[in-house]
Amino acid sequence: MYTPDAHHSIQVIGNEYVDDWITFDLNQDELKLLEALQIPLNKVVLLYSISDIIHKIAFEFHDAYNPYKNDIMQLFMQLLFFRVSQQIYLQISLHSETKINREKFSYLLKIRNEIYSSPNKDYKIDALAKKSFMSKSYFQYLYKETFFQKGF
Repeated sequence: MYTPDAHHSIQVIGNEYVDDWITFDLNQDELKLLEALQIPLNKVVLLYSISDIIHKIAFEFHDAYNPYKNDIMQLFMQLLFFRVSQQIYLQISLHSETKINREKFSYLLKIRNEIYSSPNKDYKIDALAKKSFMSKSYFQYLYKETFFQKGF
């Protein structure tokens, strides 16, 4: 997240460029929330799995018939801030403890989001491991280390 006076340049890393962004002004309460969540300003942070939240915010913004759209957008923004903080925390702790690489971290987050989005689906460890290009035992180990050792 960049303040209006910060200079920055955006470039692609790897083969794919994804540009999800929102322009917004923060009030004092939101600035306090960012500070409490330890979200850095004017610094590049690699994030995963926030596009769905951004799309929901955009949908609410363009919904002319919803009398609650501002309240809903505010809640989605708070959710976005919490997700950003969670991912920053996970990246720091995983980098220092398990040395998980970004690609595996991305697979784990996508799978976790899928599980939480469709809890009625019957998931098999073998299929989830295959989807993440890991062995069954390594997938189980990393999933447990990533999401259950830190209280997530």
